[in-house]
Amino acid sequence: MDRTGIYYYKAASLLDKSKTANKLTHSAPSSDSYLSKLEKVKVCDVVLCTVREVMVPKDQQATSQRFCFEIFNPMSKQPLMLQARGPNEYRMWVDSIRSCIERQLTGGAKPQSDSHSDNNTQKGGGRGNGTMRGHGGSDPLQNHGHGGDDEIDLISVGQRSPWVQKALTANPFCADCNQADPDWASLNLGILLCIDCSGVHRGLGVHVSKVRSMRMDKLSNAEAKLILALGNERANSIWEAGIATQKGWTKPQPEDSRQKKEDWIKSKYLWRGFVDLNDSEGMTEEERKNLYGRELYEAARMAHVYDGAKALAKGAETDWQNPDDDLKTALHICAMGGPMLAPDPDHWQGIECAELLLQNGAKMSAQDNNHLGNKNRLNTTLPMAMIT
Repeated sequence: MDRTGIYYYKAASLLDKSKTANKLTHSAPSSDSYLSKLEKVKVCDVVLCTVREVMVPKDQQATSQRFCFEIFNPMSKQPLMLQARGPNEYRMWVDSIRSCIERQLTGGAKPQSDSHSDNNTQKGGGRGNGTMRGHGGSDPLQNHGHGGDDEIDLISVGQRSPWVQKALTANPFCADCNQADPDWASLNLGILLCIDCSGVHRGLGVHVSKVRSMRMDKLSNAEAKLILALGNERANSIWEAGIATQKGWTKPQPEDSRQKKEDWIKSKYLWRGFVDLNDSEGMTEEERKNLYGRELYEAARMAHVYDGAKALAKGAETDWQNPDDDLKTALHICAMGGPMLAPDPDHWQGIECAELLLQNGAKMSAQDNNHLGNKNRLNTTLPMAMIT
């Protein structure tokens, strides 16, 4: 692994042996007779991949999958499974790859050395093993925690924020397939997802689901607090409330095919097929728009995140203006509130409610009949943490 990508070495085929040797002799040190016989193959750009630890049950820890981890590349349908030679090396690989990804995402900073494990990585049968060494054969993690300028920072972005860590702990299973330890989020839906389901969510478009990594992306406090306030269990009670009336549908499990997960996710969020809409049965489109617009407005006034999420799932529009209140939007009335105006000041969720509205398209520039915009109120009546 180097600062830009993850690679493996493979032996050249008999037909391409002379061609590969000539090519590698040009790029590899002539003194390294072993590497000169191998072909360096790039798996993916480091900024595009993610790594997942392979969890082995205690009763199966004697199997060949110990100390394995997977590298997921959006350009490949199948993950690359690699295997370290022991627990320390396993930890080094996983933490260093995540650190390198984080540095590339947050500024393109290079890791401690230009190349990690170039001389010690092998791949065969979908797996590899190797060690990670820095300059002079030293362990790049040896001085971790001592504050060196070139030291690899192995603490992920998610681990630095207490709110992110709380959200991860509170949502131990994927919202859409029950895979353990999800570490991807849909910010506007307020849920956590496994990497497979997050890939499907990306395909829905950002107007449906805004996908971010809980560990590699730097989530704001407001974003993390929204996920903590809503979360998978409460969100599913909204998006799957009407599943009993839909015959032939069962929620996918981790081992199910990607196609089954994709069908479920599209039906759930894109077509809103499992949302309970009985309260608007027989209404015209305009009547439904006003009904759910008022529900969203009232939820924002009371700073009720759950009720706001329910209204949005049913089709409420964030730019709906209340004709009975100077054409204010839900974000207007949310910004006018505060803990002292709430029925239960200790559990006021105005920041989370405003974040929910903003993530779902509420306009900061919208003005009411008094020509006051949302930004004016957000800057004066709610803590600055909400809009940073």
